[in-house]
Amino acid sequence: MRKIIIYGSVFTLIVSACSQTSPPQKARGPEITLEVAGPGGAALAGSTSTMADGKTYYCKFSGGNVPGGNGGDVQFTHGPPVTFPVNLHADAKFSITDVKFPVDPKHQLSKNAPVTKKQAVIKDINTEVQQGTYEVHVADASAATFVCHPMIINH
Repeated sequence: MRKIIIYGSVFTLIVSACSQTSPPQKARGPEITLEVAGPGGAALAGSTSTMADGKTYYCKFSGGNVPGGNGGDVQFTHGPPVTFPVNLHADAKFSITDVKFPVDPKHQLSKNAPVTKKQAVIKDINTEVQQGTYEVHVADASAATFVCHPMIINH
């Protein structure tokens, strides 16, 4: 009988340990790199241009995980929350000032604080199917701010 009780106790401990739930884990998405160049600098190969204060700036995203997509585009299958960093690789005169989400119909996207001069971390709670966009706002030493933006897809 002692063996049955001991096995029963061991079994009970195993069931208790297995029945505990842990909080959902955050997945880490792909790392995104944003290169920028400004007035007087050469355009970056494969970049898009944008205007601010009458000057032309160039944005080029790389990274992401959308096959055949533009650099910086990301997609996630419905599941746990996902975070991914956007790293600015540029001259010291450029810095990230903000991240915004102009298309986020189901309120899935947010920025993790703090946004630093060279990195922003984006969080996708990933509970709904949607297609959205994020904008990385970048300033140069003259305080001109320009916007670079790729896409986020949840499916």
